[in-house]
Amino acid sequence: MNSKSDPEQKNELIRPMDVKAVFAIRSDRIAYLDTMKVELPSILHKRYELKALGREQAREAIVQPAGLPQNDFISKTFTYTPQAQEIILNELSQTDQSAREGIESFQLQILCQYIEGQIIEGCIEDRDGDGTPDVFPEDLPDIANIYEQYYNQLIDKIQPDCKRAAQILIEEKVLYEDPVSKENRRLSIDGRILMQQPNVDLALLNQLVDSFLLRREPNSMGDYNYEISHDTLVSPILKAKKERLEQETLLAQETRQKEEEQRRKKEIEELIAQQEKERADKEKAEALARRLRIRLIISRITMITSFLLLATTYWWYKDASEKELKLQKSLDKVRLQTDIIEDQLRKIKDAAMVQDLKDYRNLVERGTSFEKTKDYNFAAEMYRQAIETTNTGKGDSVELTKKITFAEAQYKKVLQFNELIKAGDLAGAEKNWLLAIRKYDEAYRLNIDRETAEFKKREIKGILYAGFLKDLERATVFLEKGKDCEWTRRTITQEIMPSWPYISDMTTEKEKQTLEQLKISCPN
Repeated sequence: MNSKSDPEQKNELIRPMDVKAVFAIRSDRIAYLDTMKVELPSILHKRYELKALGREQAREAIVQPAGLPQNDFISKTFTYTPQAQEIILNELSQTDQSAREGIESFQLQILCQYIEGQIIEGCIEDRDGDGTPDVFPEDLPDIANIYEQYYNQLIDKIQPDCKRAAQILIEEKVLYEDPVSKENRRLSIDGRILMQQPNVDLALLNQLVDSFLLRREPNSMGDYNYEISHDTLVSPILKAKKERLEQETLLAQETRQKEEEQRRKKEIEELIAQQEKERADKEKAEALARRLRIRLIISRITMITSFLLLATTYWWYKDASEKELKLQKSLDKVRLQTDIIEDQLRKIKDAAMVQDLKDYRNLVERGTSFEKTKDYNFAAEMYRQAIETTNTGKGDSVELTKKITFAEAQYKKVLQFNELIKAGDLAGAEKNWLLAIRKYDEAYRLNIDRETAEFKKREIKGILYAGFLKDLERATVFLEKGKDCEWTRRTITQEIMPSWPYISDMTTEKEKQTLEQLKISCPN
């Protein structure tokens, strides 16, 4: 500060500021305000607990903010008709909890936020001519599904390349769903565990926090835990999850069916083309054989005629030595033609044997290729054709029969593998994690596609491990507060120990020690 400043300016700088601050904090976290009492001694003197609103309080919360002057607000001043007010209050009071405790402010926030958005977009008009838009019953959304719409709108705002990862994270990783007891609740999961999921990073978690789908809180391990922002969103999230899984299952089935149809179509086209080529080659060989047979017949006729002519000539000119010499030359020529015809017949036979061997090798090679791509049913068919359509195959039928037996056995294993993977997926969709992991184990032991079976098994193990951490933390807290041994024993026996063989290699020594301490504290 300049030493020549006006004394009034100095007094203005040291004058206490007339500033008021409002902190909104969860009741189970209010103790954190106590850490600020040295700097702000009166921080805990004035507190107000925001509970569920009564019917008239909710009406005021709906009507009064809408009637405020626009000033710096984006939306115009607007009003609700009495009929619209009653519909809103009646819809929000239908659940047992709202009838017993009142209307949650979070529910009002979502609904009024939607209406205000409609006002800003100009979708609601001034119907009575007083200069302000009027909300009529027909302007209201489907209130029964407003939370589902709210969730879907926030998810749609996530970047497209992160949307599916965000859905899986919210609908499957931070939400507990028990198909047996029908218990559904939020889970608070360490961010480091969540970021082990595919395509989940800190940037995505920040997006979900900024959109108010998740909330973040420091944990005892120096990091942050994440959970769904409000219990009201649990039911719509579960509904959205069910619809997503049904769509993904249907899409996967359609994709597999199309791929299978395309593959079979290609195989059929290749088989037809091969058969056409083989037919053309066969027709060409048969035509050549016919031509050679005709030539052979003509040659034989010529030879017989020549023999007869020579015989006649011989008797006519047997006394003439010169004529006898000519006859001998004619006989030599006939013998030479006979040798040429026999040589051509041998070549035809050799060509047929070469074509037969070529066809046999082609069928065996195709069968081997189908084995490599695990299309064992086509492989067996190729080996059968090699036996049935080629002489070489008939001669090698013992070895080919072994190949057919192996291919048919492998094909049965492929069908069994697909059924086990499908059963595991269905069990996983129904949250029957132990059954799912057993099915993936059986599929893995078939040695058909171990990579797929192992990946699905690891994914289930991750879910079991997350549930284990939650149960372990909750049991520890229960023991510290109230020694709730009955719940702890039941959780260890029914939840932790059945899944222990699959997650024991994932747990730390500290977690194992904590589990042993719980067993000692609450023995069976």
